[in-house]
Amino acid sequence: MGRLSLAGDPRVLEAVASWHHGQWAGPRGESLPQVQERLRERLRRGAGETWVYLADGKPAATARLLHDENPIAPGNVLLLADLLVAPEWRGQGIGRALCAHMVALARQERAGPLHALTVDRVDFFRKVGFRCLADTVVTAIGRTRVLASLLVHDRS
Repeated sequence: MGRLSLAGDPRVLEAVASWHHGQWAGPRGESLPQVQERLRERLRRGAGETWVYLADGKPAATARLLHDENPIAPGNVLLLADLLVAPEWRGQGIGRALCAHMVALARQERAGPLHALTVDRVDFFRKVGFRCLADTVVTAIGRTRVLASLLVHDRS
């Protein structure tokens, strides 16, 4: 597993953008070029650290670690965001391994507990040590409002 620069290798950015588009952005009306530009903009702003898990030398999963606004209380939290395993690599423990890596990074940062925000993967996060704090409405891709669950990992 390694932290790859999305800007340094266009194939990595294209793969991650394609996954984001298929999982979240496309169903909400965002085009693939829009997703690619949004990822490039995040890179320009330095919006979090993006990690890419490599399997057989190819991108297989991605996740981002960032400080973001707490959706249920004043202040910021350390947030695990955009955890996504490519469809062809699902069911092989890659998401679990990447999540464990992000928890270890959060411990190293000593920025308090690691949080995750998810619309549809509460069960997965519970299996890897998170517990649900609250359900909240957040603004998602395309400025739509969605119900999401905020979780926290107590051992981070």
